[in-house]
Amino acid sequence: MDAQDSEKASRILEWIALAKRPMKKIELLDGVTLHRGNSQLNEKTRLWERVIDVCKPLVEDGPNGTVVFIHFTVQEYLLKLSPNISDDPIVKPVDAHHDISFACIAYLRTALDLIDPNIPEEQKMVQVAMGFHALQLYASEHWITHLLEYADFNGDLKDKASQPLMEQLASLYTVHEDMRVQLSRTPNTSAQSHAAGDVTKGLLYLSNIEAGNMVRQTVGLRKLLLNKQHITGQEVEAFEMAQDSTLFTEVLLSYKKIVHYLLEVTLVPGLDREQLARFKQHYGPSAFVCHFRGCPRATDGYSTELKLRDHETRVHAGGIKCSEMSCSWNRIGFNTSAALKRHMQKYHSTLESGKKSDVSVVRRKYICGNSKTSNGDSWGCGQRFVLESELQRHFESAAGQICIAEKSSRLPTAHDDLPGRPELQHTTADRVSEKSVQDVGNFLNDLNIDDVPPEYKREGDGWFAIFNPNVPRVLDVDLVHTLLHDSVVCCVRFSGDGKYIATGCNHAAQIFDISTGVRVSYLGHMPTDGAGDLYVRGVCFSPDGKYLATGAGDRFVRLWDIKAKTIRHAFSGHEQDVYALDFARNGRIIASASSDRTVRLWDLDSGLAILVLAIDDGFTSVAISPDARLVAAGSLDKSLRVWDVINGSLVQKYDGHCDSVYSIAFAPNGRELISASLDKTIMIWKLPLPLASPDIDSIGGVRTFKGHKGFVLAVDLTPDGQWTLSGSKDRSVQFWDSQSGSAQLAIIGHKSPGTIFSLCWLLVTPVSIMSSHDSEPIG
Repeated sequence: MDAQDSEKASRILEWIALAKRPMKKIELLDGVTLHRGNSQLNEKTRLWERVIDVCKPLVEDGPNGTVVFIHFTVQEYLLKLSPNISDDPIVKPVDAHHDISFACIAYLRTALDLIDPNIPEEQKMVQVAMGFHALQLYASEHWITHLLEYADFNGDLKDKASQPLMEQLASLYTVHEDMRVQLSRTPNTSAQSHAAGDVTKGLLYLSNIEAGNMVRQTVGLRKLLLNKQHITGQEVEAFEMAQDSTLFTEVLLSYKKIVHYLLEVTLVPGLDREQLARFKQHYGPSAFVCHFRGCPRATDGYSTELKLRDHETRVHAGGIKCSEMSCSWNRIGFNTSAALKRHMQKYHSTLESGKKSDVSVVRRKYICGNSKTSNGDSWGCGQRFVLESELQRHFESAAGQICIAEKSSRLPTAHDDLPGRPELQHTTADRVSEKSVQDVGNFLNDLNIDDVPPEYKREGDGWFAIFNPNVPRVLDVDLVHTLLHDSVVCCVRFSGDGKYIATGCNHAAQIFDISTGVRVSYLGHMPTDGAGDLYVRGVCFSPDGKYLATGAGDRFVRLWDIKAKTIRHAFSGHEQDVYALDFARNGRIIASASSDRTVRLWDLDSGLAILVLAIDDGFTSVAISPDARLVAAGSLDKSLRVWDVINGSLVQKYDGHCDSVYSIAFAPNGRELISASLDKTIMIWKLPLPLASPDIDSIGGVRTFKGHKGFVLAVDLTPDGQWTLSGSKDRSVQFWDSQSGSAQLAIIGHKSPGTIFSLCWLLVTPVSIMSSHDSEPIG
């Protein structure tokens, strides 16, 4: 391999190792073409597919036209992810982020041609169809992320190594500002103000350069979009276009418009039929991308607009909602049209006039007058609006001023500060419903939200909570964040300092900032063959928050350095899927449970298994006691077992469940265990004192909680042990008094089908999070 091929191979490996998602071949080729020695993409400079052969056998074709490593150990080797590898990594993250940033920025400078009024539309279409804009979606979404990560890594942007990137950024800024003048665009500074609230080290460095305003505007817009609630993709697109101080949103919309047009036509001047067919083959399967920034489908979309709308409705818009404005399901929404139809037939088959009600999608969640006054009267005109800005404009109008005056002239009730209360009158039917509510016991999920009086429920967009009328109400609940994923979310875990949330899903573990809900890290997991599914089923932070342990379907337990986004250890030994993980409080041991019928304890210093515990059936869950003396595991054989960590002796076996045990947790005091089972119950068990027992006899639980209608798959306790949380296949999370076993409340926050697979409690502040089959963990 000559020096030129070596440089190309190095850039290819950088992109595959550190791109924010698997790169399609057509994207990768354009990205590798643009580098510090070449900032132009044209027929003479572009690379062809055979250049990827220089990286074989390290890479291979992946699913959906991507290029991937043949095995995850390739990435470990290149990035020096194992302590057994040389100190000098082949792919250095700081260099990779420089080169990827350079390519994205160089492309964006060329992409401004798509909105240049002096370039004929036919010429723009030919350029897109010939593949010279293949990098558009990735560059538009991730250029700022790579740039900030490079600035964080490098610090001093005035050094010689940063000069090519800074020159390219300055060139983009110059062309961008010239185009703004040419198009007579006036900057909008509102997005830039949002960037000022959270200045990272990288953003601080970049703010001091000439292009700093453009960088701050982009960062501010991203934060503005994440914090703004929208109902449809069209709303997001219109809002982003109005708020973007740069021209990049306009460029993106122009690109998407051209792509969609090319997919429909059969003839384009300047293109032969073979070129157009090749374009449709490459771009057609993913041309319709999600409008919501941060969604994985924002850069890798769907083959039809119908599939895209279904995705945005199901994942982002809170479902299909009842058209009756007084109905609770007007705010909550259904996942399918069939579910909405059944609801309409049961509760809204006729209107007061006798005319059959129409089934329609209504998402007007902003209401003029959404709470009661002290004497039970309503205030406001009751109008509903799709956008918050529309409601604000109503309040500023003459009619809205009357509504505001009406509210201020009356005393509020004790519940006026609870958002989303329904406007319901207490009728005879409500009193009948209240009686049935009183008889429900702990089976809160048996109640229909429409039949529950307002004092026993709390509603939000896409979720609701029902409070037990038989016990004093001492807890309240509200939605903090919805963290969107593009696959089933198998597991969730908070960091010990309460600042971050880790989730496990298909092909990745992801980390989110709790305060903002923004994803801060994406840790990719690819199957050995580069194709198919690979679910991360267990995640756990180290006590100091520096590492994240992940367990997946490929039988490996990985220990990630979160800051470097590299793997410190890849523990091998399990023969089947790893289903659960736990970190000891001392930070020196990780426990893993597998369907291969073993629990293994791993030593972080040596990277070896120091204890292997085996039974005759598969394990589903594992936990280490607060003092790190005991390890407990639940299994498919309906039992729980507790072992001594030091010598591996069995301390106690617990029997009592009628079906498999799927989740366990130690109480904070270290003297009790809690378990969840497919038999729809939660049980609390006393640990034997002293711990060592000469004769191991099976004993039963001391308390049993019944109330779920489906399998109970997840359980946890609050730090003081007062409350037990459980998640079930019945789509609910219930809060239980740990001593009395009374259910305090049930939250139903995931659309059908939605199974709660995992949940955890934040140790610092009272926040819980749960993961579900519907791809949306909520907290």
